[in-house]
This record gives sequence, structure tokens and C-alpha cells, in this order.
Amino acid sequence: MITTAGFAQDCLEEIEIRLSRQTNTLYHIFNQVSRQTGFFFIYDSEIINSDEEVRIGNTHKNLKEFLRDIIQDQELEFKLLEKHILIYRAPQETVEEETIAEEESRPEFMVIQGRVLDRETGNPLPWSSVSISGKATGVVANANGIFKLRLPAEHIIDTIRVSHMGFKTREIPITILEQGFTEVSLQMDYISLQEIIISYFNPREILTKALSARTDNYPTRPTSHISFYREGIQKEEKIIFYTEAVLREYKSSYHTTQQDQVVMLQSRNISNIDRSDTLVFKLRAGVRSSGEMDIIKHIPDFLNPEFMDDYNFEAAGIIPVDQGLAYVIDFEQKPHIREPLHKGSLYIDKETMAIINIDFEINPRLIRRIQRQFIPRPNPNFITSIQSAKYSVSYRQHEGEFHLSHVRGELNLRARQRNRLFGRNYKVFFEKAIIQVETDNVQRPSRRESMRTNVVLSDQQFSYDYDFWGNYNIIPPEKEIHEALSGISSKIESLVRENDE
Repeated sequence: MITTAGFAQDCLEEIEIRLSRQTNTLYHIFNQVSRQTGFFFIYDSEIINSDEEVRIGNTHKNLKEFLRDIIQDQELEFKLLEKHILIYRAPQETVEEETIAEEESRPEFMVIQGRVLDRETGNPLPWSSVSISGKATGVVANANGIFKLRLPAEHIIDTIRVSHMGFKTREIPITILEQGFTEVSLQMDYISLQEIIISYFNPREILTKALSARTDNYPTRPTSHISFYREGIQKEEKIIFYTEAVLREYKSSYHTTQQDQVVMLQSRNISNIDRSDTLVFKLRAGVRSSGEMDIIKHIPDFLNPEFMDDYNFEAAGIIPVDQGLAYVIDFEQKPHIREPLHKGSLYIDKETMAIINIDFEINPRLIRRIQRQFIPRPNPNFITSIQSAKYSVSYRQHEGEFHLSHVRGELNLRARQRNRLFGRNYKVFFEKAIIQVETDNVQRPSRRESMRTNVVLSDQQFSYDYDFWGNYNIIPPEKEIHEALSGISSKIESLVRENDE
């Protein structure tokens, strides 16, 4: 529940709105009000069902009265806070001594969680960036737009910054979001007519400038990243292996050939193999692969001047990104090249010429030609075919430098037992989100502390800790992963009991 102690009284009764007769969801009604007033709604989804349909007549009344009419729960209150309309349940009155005791027992950490949505459609905005304004702390929303951020209590005075490519960035006081599950809607951003008129650009020229600007845009000294990492293997809707870990990564300068090192702080494995699983895949070197996805440090062929002539580059436009603009460049291998290369889109910040995001995949028409690179030891009793290999990499600016922010890789394949008519779909994935960046007094860990990044994590022995994550931030599992994991909760509970004994 969202608390409101200390907030000033609102002026909702002084704001008039006009709406036509309609039957619509609360979400779309709120959007219409936002367009008229310029205020955004903030509420806990536990107390407001934004999908609930309401019927209104032709309306001309003050905003507070209107909200009372459409929201059935009369115990809810409304506050106007800066550019936000807060809907909350009023806290019960307590004696002064109890209030003082509650303040003294305030936890050291607080949890900010919610979902990022497209304001117009109500659809989730996957991989949105959620961070503290002006600080190198944040997370990335998952594929369903859901985020969860644990913060020290002293950040209560700070502001959360929510952004997504092509949408206007929103900044919301943490005080408003301190408790509950909040839906944050972002409004699509549009570039000016002047930018549209001059939007043509030479993609190879822009790429050349971006590569030349690497020295100015990316760290020239070692940094330390605290990261949440996860990998898994899924057969149809069933999770076979799932591993989560919190890592401390020593990142050498982007301008040296010195190797990065990784220290594992916490981790856990979940295995869900049974007799029906006649074919099992395992992911080797997932942690190393996530590090090699830092394409600014490990330049891929489509950014390597020596091989760029193997590609066609096309100017795909200019889009708004986090209160700025970015060039969008699509690339694909030339038709006469028979070796499977890459295709995808590059996003380059217009002001700094920094590469800030890349979505790419191995050419799906030719990927089977390099199948042995993905499955070096295929099971002779099965016919296995690679369907796709897709990747996404993004960077976030902090103190004038761009740092790796989020990495995801996903391999889709199909396997059919010989002499059988039907096969099964498998998905292998890894994902890493940088939670915190440290730039001062960074020390390289010893070799004894560092982990081997080329191991099969699902084969490692990790004990299950009920309070596993503590105060570390995570990317919440997507809905389908969460549902798949819920089917093996009994095994998790069994592990907990074993560790308690």
C-alpha cells in the first residue's frame, strides 16, 4: 500500500474535466484524464484494477468528484503531487507513540516494484530501464515490463527514472512508489518536423563516427559491476534447468586487451529432469557468453571495418530515446555471402555518437549451416535443428560515460527422436542486468576469488537459501517462466527443509 504521510493537500476540486459518454476500462479513462490535465496517475494495482470496465455519461465536473464516481472503493483517497495524481488507501489512525515506533523501526531497505506500460495501448514495454536519477543504480524490466528494485532507505528522497526507446522518459519521486505494485505508463515521443525533414543520413558514415567516438564514450579505466545473471533451458512450457546468480564483475578499460574477471557472490540452481526427458540440453559458458556480448569491447564483424563490406546498412530513421534522439541503422549480410552472418538494428545516440542499443540475430535462413557451433556433441538418436539465435545489448550513461546495462541471448531449437513423427521445441537463454556500477578504487580480484566462466552452471553444486537474494536486485521472471517454475515448488521446499535440518 502507498503511504502519504507528510504530503500537502491536493487541489483536485479545482480541476474540471469533460468526457463523452462511453464504456471503457479504468486504464483508458485515466489516460483521457491525463491528456486533458497533464497529470499522470499513480496507484497500487492491488487496490485498483485498471482492466475494470466502467460506464460514464457525458461528464463535466471537477476531477475529485469524477474519480469518486468511477472508483467503487470509497475508502480510497486522492492526492495531487507535482505532476502525479496518487490514488491510495488512507492509513489507519494510530497514537503518536506507535507512529514514532514505526518510524524508528523503518527497514534499512525498501522495495520499488511495478510494471511499465505503453500509455496508449496498455501493452507492456519490455526491457524498460528503471534507475535512480543521477546515480549508477538501476534494473531492467523483464519481457512483461515488470521491474523490482531494492534500495537503501536513504534513497527515499531520490527520484526514479523510467525510460524506453521511442517513449518520453518519466521521473517519479520514490516517496510515491515506496510500497505496493505500481503501473507506470509512458507516452510515445515524437520528433519535430525539422528532424523529420533532415532525417536522411549516411549509415556507414554514422557508424564510422560512432566507432571513432569509442574513446570518448566508454570507460577508460577499470570499473566494477554488480550484476544479476540468470540462464535456463526450457522444453515447451517446462523448465528443465534454471540458474540465478549475483555477480561482481571486474571490467577492464574498453581500450585495453586485459581480460575481465567475475566473482560469484550468490547463486542457486533448479533442476527439473524426470524420466520423460529423454533428451537434455545444457548451456556451457553462459557467464562468459554474457561478457562477450559487450560488443563495444568485443567488436563483432558488423562493426569491424575489415568485414563491414559484407553487409548492407540502411538508414531506418531517427527515434526519441531518453530525452534525446538516436539514429537507427538496420543491417543484413549481402545476398551473395553464403556464410551465415548477422542481421539486426543499431541505435546510436545523436548527440554523443555512442552506440546505446543493438538487437540482432544470426541469419535465420542460414543458421543451420553452423549448427555444430551450438551443439558440438549432438545425440545420434535425435534430429536437432536450430531455429533462431537472437541477442540484445544495451548501454546506459552515467557521469558522461556509457556502461553496459543489459544483455540477453536466446537460442530456439527443435528436436525430434528418430522414427518419431513429432518433435519438441526447446529454448536456451541467458540474461544479465547490471544493477550497480562502481568507478572509484576498483581492485582486480585474485584468481582464487574468480570463477571459471566457461563452466556449465547447472552442473555446479549450490545450496538453496530461503532468503537467497537479500538486498540484491533481480529481474523478475517473465510470466511464462514464473508459471513453469511454480510447478516445481515442492522440490524447492524440499531443498529448504534439507538445509534447515
